[in-house]
Amino acid sequence: MRVKHTNEIWKWVVVYEKGKRISYEGYYKVSNYGRIRRTKTFTYWTKFGRASKLIVKKEGIVNSTINVGYLRVNLNVGKGPKECRIHNLVLWAFKGSCPLGMECRHLDDDRLNNHIDNLEWGTHQQNGLDSHRNGKHPSRKGENHPGAKLSEQQVQKIRTLYKTGDFLQKELGYRFNATPKHINDIICKKTWKHI
Repeated sequence: MRVKHTNEIWKWVVVYEKGKRISYEGYYKVSNYGRIRRTKTFTYWTKFGRASKLIVKKEGIVNSTINVGYLRVNLNVGKGPKECRIHNLVLWAFKGSCPLGMECRHLDDDRLNNHIDNLEWGTHQQNGLDSHRNGKHPSRKGENHPGAKLSEQQVQKIRTLYKTGDFLQKELGYRFNATPKHINDIICKKTWKHI
């Protein structure tokens, strides 16, 4: 089934690399839907071991591949392929170069949705907040944290035993295989604040 792309807008592909603007005008266009189109047919020779092979790249929509969850394309104007992530191509064409300290954000956290309405330049922190807002990364508090050595039940037990006055922090540390500093942080609610 073909997807209908209504109101599709095409712009020339521009790549920003190490502060330098590289234009692919006359060769490739990118749409607001994240599709890439080759505008010219061209040929080039490439080496496969000792043999050479003539490669013909025809005009039309360029096939994309998925790498680390992101759609990518190889742009080639006869000088060898340049691999680019499609979301960057869309943002560069429609919103300009990436401001310093910013990165691409997929607002819905779907790495395959490269529509311009779903993409924005933002900070790494904003990108992380998007993930949490969209439920992509569940809470990493308490037992869910990869570095957790204690369970929530053990933390509650530590606080209860300390309140009785019968145990020193050092003794609780031995009992629960934790450092006195860790026990102190638990008692003072510097860690495990949510319990």
